[in-house]
Amino acid sequence: MRDKASRVLKRLPTLSAGTSRFLATLAKRDVEPSQLASVIQGDPMLAPNVLQLANSGVFGRLRRIESIKHAVSLLGPFTLRRYALGWTFGSLWRNLQDSPRWSTSRFTMHSEATALLVDTLCDNLPVANADGAFVAGLVHDIGKFVICSEAAAHIDFMLSLREMGQQSATEIERNVLGIDHAELSSMAADNWGLGDDICHAIYCHHEPHLDRSDADLTLSFALYKADRFVNGLGLGYLSAAADATTSLEIPGYEAGIEKTLAAFEAAWKATGVLV
Repeated sequence: MRDKASRVLKRLPTLSAGTSRFLATLAKRDVEPSQLASVIQGDPMLAPNVLQLANSGVFGRLRRIESIKHAVSLLGPFTLRRYALGWTFGSLWRNLQDSPRWSTSRFTMHSEATALLVDTLCDNLPVANADGAFVAGLVHDIGKFVICSEAAAHIDFMLSLREMGQQSATEIERNVLGIDHAELSSMAADNWGLGDDICHAIYCHHEPHLDRSDADLTLSFALYKADRFVNGLGLGYLSAAADATTSLEIPGYEAGIEKTLAAFEAAWKATGVLV
């Protein structure tokens, strides 16, 4: 499976320089609209998508928006983040339409919710390498694409094991395939040049105790907490019962957690998914 996975990862579409800058800029906690506009204007793939979104019926505009600066000012970083996953990896999803067990909508929903929650955690808690939180949340499960593509025959068996609730998804994957989706996701992030901090957080997001960082709160731990809580909300995708929780708790940071949950609920409600 490891050799097959390596071949699949090599076939993944590369990120353009403009797309990489777009993700890096979106990740910044204090990003200015002018910074985003500058990056988007320089990418021939992103610019039309942003203008199309700004002129869509969702925003009820009476006059057509022609300027990227105007579009970015209207949409704001939060909305652009919501659409970043589809714009960045759209071609990959289209190639997966007929893959068994693959659901673009479920994957995207889980990834967006996890990205939003881990990013919000970093707003309210002293998490190390916080600028990588949003992007790490977006791509932390991309390894499941590789599994759906190259190990479809094993998916039903792995799902039956997950339903028993005794093992985590990564434990099951390693036992059956010899590799897990967290490692595959980290390999993909490395191929895309997303940075060591993001790659390491993704690699450890199911086993944050493997993170040897000196930080009290590591990005891998924050991603682990966010992923499990999102699964517990019923927004999981190809996950195990052992990987879900209905509470978000970090001893010593109760006030920050309370602020995080309030902000996450408000932001996710605004998407129309959580009611």
